Amino acid sequence: MLLSAEVGGIEGLSAPQVPIHQAKVGDRHPAGRYPSGILQLRPKSQPLPTSEASRSNIRCVLFDLDNTLVHRSRSIASYAELFLADFGERLESSSVAQVARLIEVQDNGGYLVNRKFSTIKDAVAATLVGNLQWKVLPSPAEVMSHWTSGFPVRTVEMDGAAALVGALAAQRIVIGIVSNGADKSRVDTVAQLSFRRHIAIVVSSERTGFRKPDSRLFAAAAAELGFAHDECVFVGDHPLNDIAGALAAGMSAIWLSGFHPWPTDMPETVPVASSLAEVGQHIAMWADGR
Repeated sequence: MLLSAEVGGIEGLSAPQVPIHQAKVGDRHPAGRYPSGILQLRPKSQPLPTSEASRSNIRCVLFDLDNTLVHRSRSIASYAELFLADFGERLESSSVAQVARLIEVQDNGGYLVNRKFSTIKDAVAATLVGNLQWKVLPSPAEVMSHWTSGFPVRTVEMDGAAALVGALAAQRIVIGIVSNGADKSRVDTVAQLSFRRHIAIVVSSERTGFRKPDSRLFAAAAAELGFAHDECVFVGDHPLNDIAGALAAGMSAIWLSGFHPWPTDMPETVPVASSLAEVGQHIAMWADGR
């Protein structure tokens, strides 16, 4: 087990018993109205904040969702199967690979790139309607509704996610998720995870009105759980949105590499993990005072 005594066990840490729920933070801000980016990239000569002194006092681990606990690309491939099952008779011809490829281009790992559209779901719907060969053409609204309801149920967990979360929960470390995006899609996605019972809260940018890398989103999650910022570790795949944002909030952080490159003008001040198993090893060593 990742956090066993063999890897630097963290027995003895205590955390409040937090019910599994979706707590509220203040008033919901209108969707799409977020404060402008607060955190700017800094030159390497100007270090990012760190909280190394508190790493032996870990009581909470917060995770990003997409490409951290959930494998976005594999989830899209799974959704493509569902899409063909439901729309196949209305298509001239297509394949799972073609549908998945069209979605991947617009989805961009969960980051909207086509500014002709206001959301990823708009981009995905328009692309599938406009680029597949249809016998009976659906409306973009019909395809968008299918994506909105169908994509979360085709969620594919990241390798090692269940093992890591289970090991943390066994050590009474509280676990939460902090993610940019629509609140319902975040909650619906988490509901599909095999380890959902261990997730104390899901904090979305839509619900709080703060969007990564705004440090206030991270602070909101810590406040909901009742932890000081330096009692929290954040794990994510995006150097700016996840890592720089968490550090600015006074948390420790671990970068899960492999999805977004580390910016050349951003100082490398955090541990790097190529898998969730390595994330667990870093947490175990910190908790053991190493």
